[in-house]
Amino acid sequence: MIDDFDTDDRPAAVRAADHAAEGVRWLNHATIRTNPPLMPPTVHSVLGEFGRLAHALPQALDQLQNELARAADRYELYEGYSGGDPGNPAARITEARQCLAAGVHAAQELATAISAASTATAWLGVREPEPTVTP
Repeated sequence: MIDDFDTDDRPAAVRAADHAAEGVRWLNHATIRTNPPLMPPTVHSVLGEFGRLAHALPQALDQLQNELARAADRYELYEGYSGGDPGNPAARITEARQCLAAGVHAAQELATAISAASTATAWLGVREPEPTVTP
């Protein structure tokens, strides 16, 4: 959890997204060609934890959509690259919200797929080989 004692002065939402991205990067490193291979019960556990993130993504993306709408209602926005001309920030807000809505749908599909993979691996186990007895 992002706590109040973090010395990073970025907004909490930015730090939380950064921590989530770093967590996924760490998972990528932890799952690349492990030796020995990860056992199916471990994969199932990873899927369960990763599923928590996937199931939370739609809410986070939806909340970002809402924050953009709230900012557009509260502040006078402009496009910074337009050289003094305010540009069309309302169009950018609409575009971003539409993209986030698509992201919500994609994240819901991702969460469903991870849940299905978790269910598929739920009862997989590893049978240890019989010890070899030498005479």
